[in-house]
Amino acid sequence: MWWGLIDSVMLIVSLVAVLWAFRNSSIAWVKIALSVSWLFLAAIILNEKLEAVHLAEAWIYVPALSLIILHLYNRRYCQCD
Repeated sequence: MWWGLIDSVMLIVSLVAVLWAFRNSSIAWVKIALSVSWLFLAAIILNEKLEAVHLAEAWIYVPALSLIILHLYNRRYCQCD
């Protein structure tokens, strides 16, 4: 139960971060990549809860790492002054 709660909280926190970055980014492909990465993360977490398709645990690292990398890139290169 705790892991499910932690997954849900982190999904909401990451959604807020993506929405913030989406509003403040100046490059369109970064906005799209952030959105796609978050949707991929949400789909993996939802699939994990519903057990619809059996996926390896490591798949959750792909969208999580892409969100981290995109946020760092966005903070460094895509901010409007």
